[in-house]
Amino acid sequence: MPPPEPDPYVRKERDRLLSALKEWPIAHRYFATGFYTGMRTGEMLGLVWEHYDERKQTFDVCQSMVDRKLVNHTKTQKRRQVVVPPILTEILEPERERSGFVFTTPDGHMFKDADWLMDKWNRAHEITQIKKSKSPNYPWRHTFISLALANMKIEDLARMVGNSPEMIRRSYFRWIPDDDEVNELRNQIASSLE
Repeated sequence: MPPPEPDPYVRKERDRLLSALKEWPIAHRYFATGFYTGMRTGEMLGLVWEHYDERKQTFDVCQSMVDRKLVNHTKTQKRRQVVVPPILTEILEPERERSGFVFTTPDGHMFKDADWLMDKWNRAHEITQIKKSKSPNYPWRHTFISLALANMKIEDLARMVGNSPEMIRRSYFRWIPDDDEVNELRNQIASSLE
């Protein structure tokens, strides 16, 4: 049985959800990271500040939370680099001086699962009345990939999100965004490469 087809959000839905999530700063930072980098749930839960390169504006993604345990690899590979665009840098910047995990529970512990975060995700949908994506796993990732297709070479995008170019072509090609979304993403990527 083939995996379910991606069901990404459009840019305006993404922005409205992120705005609603500002009520819960931890959840806002977490889902903004997903929407602007395409990282998977476990990869974000395993993200640590020591793997952030301020000069390059990148994270080395090399560990993941799997079944409530931290493992030294991601779903598809040992290590990859993801670009942190300026809009996400602004969101994460207040937390950058901390050591340890990028995302911690409200009482300061490592997240072992995303239950608390997903509760806030569901509440943001209720607030905005945006229909939830039919993608069962990380629709923020599908949104990032579909928007990035307009500006990145498929090979570069595949390397950044930890998929094969063939998988990206097969699963996401029909989701290339409209011109307004293309221009916004092009500007964000260009800014992050300067």
